[in-house]
Amino acid sequence: MCGDSSKAKAVARQLALDAGFASCYDTGGNDRFALLEQFAFSGSTWQCSRARGGNSL
Repeated sequence: MCGDSSKAKAVARQLALDAGFASCYDTGGNDRFALLEQFAFSGSTWQCSRARGGNSL
């Protein structure tokens, strides 16, 4: 998670833990949105590729 609001990050952390995630990492402030978004996109692309039988991005 990232963002400048500590209250919002506390809520997001608790929601993630309540949803069953083992941990939730704080990656910084609003300046990290683009980086975290690209990281999440690459992970989901890789998972979709694997679901279709591929091995690579």
